[in-house]
Amino acid sequence: MIRTIRSKSKTMPTGYGELVALLPLRPLHEEVDYEKAIDVAKALVGSTDLSNDQSDYLDKLTDIIQKYEARTQCLIRPPNPRSKIQNPK
Repeated sequence: MIRTIRSKSKTMPTGYGELVALLPLRPLHEEVDYEKAIDVAKALVGSTDLSNDQSDYLDKLTDIIQKYEARTQCLIRPPNPRSKIQNPK
């Protein structure tokens, strides 16, 4: 189970194991998991001095987030420009 981050000002763990306990580095399958991953990434990016463990964790977390975004964007169909021309609103 993924723990929820309630405050962006919350002090983030500095150790890799603690970060993994907060949010395991595994593929994202649902929107709720994606949102939690984004919250953790934002909290880490907002830090002024990341430890080496935090930096490594953030690197892998952003990879996982990007893969999820790429996979879910493929499921969204781009708008059909012809429909706008034929049915302007």
